[in-house]
Amino acid sequence: MAATAALALSTVGFPPAVEAQAPKSPQAIFNEAQASFEAGRWKEASDLFDRALQTPKLGRAAAAAIRARRASALFHLFDRALAREEAEKSIAAFEALGVAKSEDLALAYLTLGDMARGDLDGSRAVAMYGKALAVTEGSEEATHKRWARVGTGYAALTSDPALVANLIDQQLADDDAAQIPVDNERGNLLALRALAELNRGDARKAAGFIEKALDIVGRETTKVGLTQIRVRSDAALIYARLGDEERARKFFAYSGAGRLKEGANLVPADVDLPVCGDDISPKDVAVIEFAIGADGHAAGAVPVYASRTGTMGATFAESVVHWRWQPETLAKLDLFWRAAVRMELRCVKRPPAIDIADAFRISTEAWLAGKGVTVALDDPTARPIAAGDGARMAAIANDLLALKGRDEEAAAAAAQTLPDRLAKASAPADVMAYAAYKAIRPRTSGSRSSYYAAVATRFAPIVATFEARPDAGRATAWLRTEYALALESSGAIGKAPPILRAVVETSPAILPADDPVRSVATLHLAMLDKRAGDAAGAEARLAAAGMDAEQCSLLNVRPVARNTSLSSGIFPAAALRWGFEGYVREAFDIAADGHVEDVRTIVAYPPFIFGPATEKAMTGFRYLPPTLGDQAVGCVGQTHGVRFSIPSG
Repeated sequence: MAATAALALSTVGFPPAVEAQAPKSPQAIFNEAQASFEAGRWKEASDLFDRALQTPKLGRAAAAAIRARRASALFHLFDRALAREEAEKSIAAFEALGVAKSEDLALAYLTLGDMARGDLDGSRAVAMYGKALAVTEGSEEATHKRWARVGTGYAALTSDPALVANLIDQQLADDDAAQIPVDNERGNLLALRALAELNRGDARKAAGFIEKALDIVGRETTKVGLTQIRVRSDAALIYARLGDEERARKFFAYSGAGRLKEGANLVPADVDLPVCGDDISPKDVAVIEFAIGADGHAAGAVPVYASRTGTMGATFAESVVHWRWQPETLAKLDLFWRAAVRMELRCVKRPPAIDIADAFRISTEAWLAGKGVTVALDDPTARPIAAGDGARMAAIANDLLALKGRDEEAAAAAAQTLPDRLAKASAPADVMAYAAYKAIRPRTSGSRSSYYAAVATRFAPIVATFEARPDAGRATAWLRTEYALALESSGAIGKAPPILRAVVETSPAILPADDPVRSVATLHLAMLDKRAGDAAGAEARLAAAGMDAEQCSLLNVRPVARNTSLSSGIFPAAALRWGFEGYVREAFDIAADGHVEDVRTIVAYPPFIFGPATEKAMTGFRYLPPTLGDQAVGCVGQTHGVRFSIPSG
């Protein structure tokens, strides 16, 4: 809580003495508001400050101060729009009065700085904090000055670490001069100073600062708070960058990273990452800290480390804001351990590809919307919003969401009830096909090929059902393609060509020439023709279809996995010894001969623990990729996730 000066409301004939006022006088209202503000009762404070602003003939200086304090209360209430409005009105009023030095003016700038930092607008945050610092220059009041320096430290940590180092040095010097007791707050300052050096590229100097921070907050105690979690995580990150893997693992362990309860995990259900380009290269890496809400949304994402200064760290943090988790997967994970999650991130070589199921999901969403139900079926945290008569249709949306979720019992129940609900609602063929597709969830703990064999077995009767529907031509083509791809993945490659051929021969009036379903079916049929020895026929088929590499790069072409097995032997021995569990997602390219290249860790939790071993193991992956000529197409930036868990008992 920032310190704020006592304020006597300035009105015509309005005395400042608090004791002389009636309980509900304007001054009494303000005093109540300030008491609520200092106690953190933000709603009460905001409402009372608003009442104080209604005081007749309220002085302009008093109004400016009240608006600054109300803006801070509103910010804590997450009413960002009104908080920004009040802060900007406060600043404008102070400027009109010619006031350059005021604690409340500083508070208004600090509130705007905090909002900009929350929006990952680092340059604006630094500017607002800078103005707050200018306002506090020469003042003996230290709280706002500290707030501005530390706020700048977090806002500019990866973009301008030299500025951060300078400001934190100033704060440490001020604390020494004021003989501030050594406590966790000083430990946090030293940890921030350490991260500034790490982001400047001097991990060894960073280690000196982090050791001082650890001396204060504790190194290996089992009783921890967020301060211990963050400082030890900082230490782990610094020692990982120094190449001291054992010390890094120790501090990750004592931060609680990778020590999850049975059944809990931090595997995101929906991951968005920046695309590599001029601003971010495949070699760049960032570590982002964020919290995960009970609803599965990421919040408060901030860059902790970036391998290059500038905007790169903020770009990665912005991508995490869009991440989603299945809420049910978080049920066994205490809120405390979701409050400061850190992950290692890298860019991907292409944006999410178009999948042949996407059009049918979109058609289903549009049909539901026409029935009064709004829902994003690709969002694992979505809940249907029903309007008018749509309330009775929400059950269909809930069933579809359950089919996407990880709760097997809920999915099984939805698979039973959904067909009848759709039939009663006279759902079109595309919607029925999408529901049938999502309901295919065989329970098998066997190999990848056995899983897809089970998928193919379930597809066969579904395809036959839709083949018999005269209104389901496009849906049938899609389901046939999915069926053929499942057969390929199961190892029954010889059964796929006639099914794919039926798709390719579908009339363009039913399945347009540029439909992704037709494109993927054509690519796979040509791939199998070439594998059977008819390379010329395969190339002729692709040429006749007008296929080109650029078009294919937009599609999820589903290369056929031939060998993607990973054994428990890839679990790093040191990680096992420390009891770490975790998750990595690797990206790689597939060459025309099927081997993988440029394997990179793009998501890792905990950072720098499981990535190297997984990268090494995945170099042995082999695929059967679609090709144009002697070039694999649509096979850049493939991804594969691996969860590392230790069996109980």
